[in-house]
Amino acid sequence: TALPDTSIGSAYNQPVQTVGGVGPLTFSIVLPGTGTLPSTLSLNPATGVVSGTPVAPAGTFPFTVQVADTTGQQDTEALSVRVIPSTPPQITTTSLQGGTINQPYDQTLQATGGIGSLTWVISGGSLPAGLSLTPAGTITGTPTNAGTSNFTVTVTDAFNQSATKNLSIVVTTALEITTPSLPNANENLPYTATLQSSGGTPPVSWSVTPNLPGGLTLNPLTGEISGAPAPMNQGPHLLTFSVQDSRTPTPGIVSKQLNLTVLPP
Repeated sequence: TALPDTSIGSAYNQPVQTVGGVGPLTFSIVLPGTGTLPSTLSLNPATGVVSGTPVAPAGTFPFTVQVADTTGQQDTEALSVRVIPSTPPQITTTSLQGGTINQPYDQTLQATGGIGSLTWVISGGSLPAGLSLTPAGTITGTPTNAGTSNFTVTVTDAFNQSATKNLSIVVTTALEITTPSLPNANENLPYTATLQSSGGTPPVSWSVTPNLPGGLTLNPLTGEISGAPAPMNQGPHLLTFSVQDSRTPTPGIVSKQLNLTVLPP
């Protein structure tokens, strides 16, 4: 009543089972209009064995087989052989970009292999609140809560072959420089001030444009400004400080202008 599936490049050997009749039996494919076997498979008329090695294309091949005995009795059965790809789908996405509360999120999952259209679902855990997965594999929406969400995605092809992978999305608050202002500095006297930030994906790194007054340096890892302003640097210095987080594949970055005034010794 049914034949097992096979795959491209795999040897196939399956007998059509019968009972009764007066031997020897003769098997044949009933034509026309009832379909046929894949081009590289054949039906042995004496034994009823379907054999061969399927090649592309994959698909389901319906046909009708007939068996006849020596007295003229015969029977037919509608059967099919499903040839599936030699490689099922594989999910190639290894990690997902982090999200930010109240900012749009859009990332598409990637997979190779399989046949026909691929359909994606969340098969375990849950996405961050505000996000959803489309059947085409795109995670979209606007996150509403911070935190780490762990979940499992499953992709299935047209022949019900599937693959799963565990993934996660980290949602953070928006990256922000929280330092309101910088204390004044004095020429030739030690100075220290540390820039502060909130939100984003740590660790963060700092930069400044234009350069700090001579004698001062900015630690890119800690945001600390330190040193002793050199002579001839008195006056206000309007500086743009930038902080970049570690979100992948696209880091977050924000900037803020702060004034650093250098006074006489």
